[in-house]
Amino acid sequence: MQLIKRIIHFILKFDFMYENIYNSPIGEICLIAQDDCLIYCNWVADECNRKYERIITLFDSPVKNSEIKVVEVAKCQLEGYFRGEISKFSVPLTYSGTEFQKNVWKILRGIGYGETLSYKELARLVGKENGMRAVAQACGANPLAIIVPCHRVIGKDRKLGGYTGGLDKKRALLLIEGIKI
Repeated sequence: MQLIKRIIHFILKFDFMYENIYNSPIGEICLIAQDDCLIYCNWVADECNRKYERIITLFDSPVKNSEIKVVEVAKCQLEGYFRGEISKFSVPLTYSGTEFQKNVWKILRGIGYGETLSYKELARLVGKENGMRAVAQACGANPLAIIVPCHRVIGKDRKLGGYTGGLDKKRALLLIEGIKI
């Protein structure tokens, strides 16, 4: 039944999701784009599989392993980031999440390169003073790692909190930005 649904979707809409892998210095990153916007940027790791499956189901389009312009742009910007040459991403994005998650992700985009914010501060900024667990879950659901910099959110005691890609990657990203934890 799922195959028939995908074939009908293809015939009627002709839109695809384009998937490609970027080999970063600290691990493989899966990039997915649709309609000239990046919809997914996350680590190729067991912990990230739920996010990947959610995106594939949510956008419900056939997936092609291909590189299109927006994926090329994302790869170039990621390369610049890892070389320390880019501190802000400008690749077009499409967010897929609840309104609360989108609000959290918007605030995350405002955390400057080389800066951090605690989960408590993030909860206050999103208007949920006692919602640290909710903002942590929104960070964990972020489908656009690095570009929407949830790695910049840490505990109020300056300790690393969780990170879907693993704490080693979170620490490495913070070190790239000159933050020692």
